[in-house]
Amino acid sequence: MDNIDPFTIDPITLKKLAFACRRGNAESEALLTAFLPHLTLKQLPLFQQLLQTDDATLFQWLMQPENASPSLQSLIQKIKKLYR
Repeated sequence: MDNIDPFTIDPITLKKLAFACRRGNAESEALLTAFLPHLTLKQLPLFQQLLQTDDATLFQWLMQPENASPSLQSLIQKIKKLYR
């Protein structure tokens, strides 16, 4: 049996997320990529939802979290706070 911790994100999923963090602008990519090592399983569904957002909207939300979808505002604020 594998020694997989049920409370951590598996390496394959992290690699897929890292690829999905590649965006059309360097600022968004830097913020998202820097947050990956701190991403929790609880945050994963919201982070995946955030990655589905088009580049222009995502950039706007990352710069002004108060304009983001209410369900994503807390996560975006954590992403920004970590990067500062």
